[in-house]
Amino acid sequence: MPKELLEFMERDFSETEYIIEQLMRPDSGYGIIAGRTGLGKTNLMLNLSFWLALGKPFFGLNVRESKVCYFAFEGAKIISETAILDSL
Repeated sequence: MPKELLEFMERDFSETEYIIEQLMRPDSGYGIIAGRTGLGKTNLMLNLSFWLALGKPFFGLNVRESKVCYFAFEGAKIISETAILDSL
């Protein structure tokens, strides 16, 4: 196993301030969600964005209120129409 990976695995993250408990740290940079069509990636990320903006728990995990910018590279028209209809 590479030395860097072993060092990472041995780090103590208990004092780390997470944006999403045990999942996302402020210094973690960017992430990606990938998978087959129809698995619910868009809905998952829209929900996550909503709870991040509110600072409320996400699937039982503590969340720190954060600014959110969501880029929809596909299905943007459907997402906006759905969001508008859901907010009525």
